[in-house]
Amino acid sequence: MAGFPLDDLKTIAEIATSLATILAIFVGGLWTYYNYFYRRTFTDRLDITLHGRNLRRDGTEFLLVDFEVKNVGLSRFSVKHEGSAVTVSRFDKANYLATAEAVYDGIADHEATFRILEHHKWIESGETVTGAHVFAVPQSDAILWRVSLVVASSHGIEWTERISVVRRFDDGDTPVEHIEDGQTQEGD
Repeated sequence: MAGFPLDDLKTIAEIATSLATILAIFVGGLWTYYNYFYRRTFTDRLDITLHGRNLRRDGTEFLLVDFEVKNVGLSRFSVKHEGSAVTVSRFDKANYLATAEAVYDGIADHEATFRILEHHKWIESGETVTGAHVFAVPQSDAILWRVSLVVASSHGIEWTERISVVRRFDDGDTPVEHIEDGQTQEGD
């Protein structure tokens, strides 16, 4: 019975090992390329939601603003506190032009800015952070509140959500729903 010499078997094993190593490096490289460029594993990604509504209690008007920030990326999101805030602006009858451009061009009077996420240095992957602010509305001819939420990352990217809240009450204390504007992302 003739068999393979031991040296031939050893050579075949070395070739198989080399091919397996080359294949493993190639597959690992493809996986890394896919995760980094297509899934954007190490890119900051947030899903933010902003809501606002009017309230009236004992003759005083309030604007309730609540928000939710969810890290939908696969890595930790580092919060930049400078630049992360909720801003409230007022549109009076005098400066409102009854067009959509007036709302988007920012022809409004700034009322207040609230810092957000002050107790968070970062947001873990999959984590959701919520917050709320109540703003006592001053006596004015305001017909619309413009609320902007900006969340800034330490990598120079900002996420912005804007809503408009019509200053109107249906039956005293019933809040009126806001007008959704949408979410934008700006960066380097």
